[in-house]
Amino acid sequence: MRIISGYLGGRQIGAKLPEGIRPTTDMGREWLFNVLDNLVGVDGLLFLDLFAGSGVTGLEAISRGGNSHFVDKSKNSIDYIGKLVSAFELNNKQYSITRSDSIKFLSCTELIFDIIFIDPPYKTLLCKQSLDAISSRAVFDNSLIVIETQSFQRPNISAFELIKEKKMGNSIFFILKKKFLKSQS
Repeated sequence: MRIISGYLGGRQIGAKLPEGIRPTTDMGREWLFNVLDNLVGVDGLLFLDLFAGSGVTGLEAISRGGNSHFVDKSKNSIDYIGKLVSAFELNNKQYSITRSDSIKFLSCTELIFDIIFIDPPYKTLLCKQSLDAISSRAVFDNSLIVIETQSFQRPNISAFELIKEKKMGNSIFFILKKKFLKSQS
């Protein structure tokens, strides 16, 4: 596993991952960030790495000029991400790390994220709960939402506009924006 592009491009994530972590593959991250670069670019944007796990997707955003906020409830994941940002000698203005239940975080944060990356553990309801929390909060009205989930676990995205979808191996990616009624536009 490595950082694909940007100023950290090629750097290996060599440490042993915490148990139960399923990081986004190099190929998946490469596709995702190529699409994001074409849509909005990442440079200067605030990227939320929700259910951060290894933190590699948020690190990819930092490498490409973004700032990342990592959220995970696992102490092992938070410690792992802390070791990586230290090993990469990142400036603490480039990132923040929060140990929290991701749904609770979405329900109460006032931070305005440009891109929200949701990659919950597979075979859970956390993707649905995340989308419900996002759709009910005005603070996320202009956020681009990216979901990575198991390919046969298609979430209900009817409250969102589908911008892009891509199946890669056992995973499927969705890039979404919130839908608005014409009277709200």
